[in-house]
Amino acid sequence: RNGDFAEAAEGRPAGWAYWQDEKQPTGIFSHDAALGAARITHAANGSFSQSFKVHLGERYAVCAKARQSGNGVVALRIGWKGSDGKCTRGDSSSRLTLVDAQPGQWKELVGATQVPEGVAELGISLFATGQTQESDAAWFDDVRVVRFDR
Repeated sequence: RNGDFAEAAEGRPAGWAYWQDEKQPTGIFSHDAALGAARITHAANGSFSQSFKVHLGERYAVCAKARQSGNGVVALRIGWKGSDGKCTRGDSSSRLTLVDAQPGQWKELVGATQVPEGVAELGISLFATGQTQESDAAWFDDVRVVRFDR
């Protein structure tokens, strides 16, 4: 849903929730209209996220393009929520981290997963952490979640 970030609402990507560590609320979460991307700036620890209903045993490919300017760690996290909507099964979560980032260069983060027992939703989080300067930024685009069979 809006994985290409073509739609915005109130200056942020439409259909995406955002979160940041309340103890360090320095981040700016926005829609970069010029790039058609989600942007996180100056975040100590924060993310954009979405969840999708899933069933036991289903397999999914998850990918997103990311780029970075300045300091910080940029990652795509694949996680799980129970039927109560709370995060669960941290032992089955995956984190795909952007490495060797070059300013202005998009890189693709790609992973695959299988729905474990006891979950109701697959959660996608687009993370930025350790952005210490106001100019530190991360962009995300072309997020895709695709169910596949063996």
